[in-house]
Formats: sequence, C-alpha cells, structure tokens
Amino acid sequence: MNQVNTDGAKTKSDYKNCMKECKVCSTHAYLTLKKTQDLVEKVEMVEKQILNRDKLMRASNKRIKELTERIEKDKTDVERFKKENEKFIHENRQIFEYYEKPKRTVKDSHERNGKTYKENLHLSRVLHAKERQINQQLDEIAFDISEDYDLY
Repeated sequence: MNQVNTDGAKTKSDYKNCMKECKVCSTHAYLTLKKTQDLVEKVEMVEKQILNRDKLMRASNKRIKELTERIEKDKTDVERFKKENEKFIHENRQIFEYYEKPKRTVKDSHERNGKTYKENLHLSRVLHAKERQINQQLDEIAFDISEDYDLY
C-alpha cells in the first residue's frame, strides 16, 4: 500500500500516516498548517477586496442612476424653460407692437397738429388782414356818410 521512497525523502502520505511524534513530521504538519492559515488569510483578504469593490460598484451604479435621472430631469426643465422663453419673447413682441402702434399714432397726430397749427396761424393772419380791410372799408363808409350829413 504505502510506497516506500528509496531516496529517503518522505512523501505527503508518509507525513499523514506517520504514527510517531517525530520532529520532522510535526514540523511539516506545522508548516502545512501555517501555509493553510496564510492561504486562508489571503483568501479572506481577497474576498474582502472583492466585497469592497462590489459595494463600490453598487454605490457607483446607484450614483450613476441618480445622475442620469437628474440629467433627464434637467433636460425636461431646459425644454420647459425654452418653451416659456419663446412664449415670453412672443408676448414681448406683441407688447412692443402694441406700444409702437400708439407711438406712431401720437407721432402722426403731432405732425397733423403742427400742420393744423401752421394752417390756423396762416388763416388767422388772413382773417386779421380781412378784418382790417373790412374795418377800413367801414371807416371809409362811415366817413363818407358823415360827410354826406355835413353837406346838409
């Protein structure tokens, strides 16, 4: 069953099947146990790193999802603001047009008033000239009549 090593070195099965408490076997058992413990510690450390990376990935994915949702909300807000802005621009143009129309009307009215004033001034001068002429004619008639009465 057990194969005997001819070179004098013990195999793993020799250490396992050793019935005596020799230093070689106990040292080998200790080192094997130490290696196993070291490997277990390394595996646990790697598991912790993997778990930490998984937690970090989950947190990163959650943050990505939050930011993506925020970006979508912001896009929606931008579209809403654009529409509101266009509405305000349209209202502003209408208000400007409503303001400009009376402004033009007032300007046209001022121009007509200026022309009317000039016409009234001219007609007033003509009227005064005619009035003077009529008064002069009346004075002449009155003078002629008064001379006629003086003759009698």
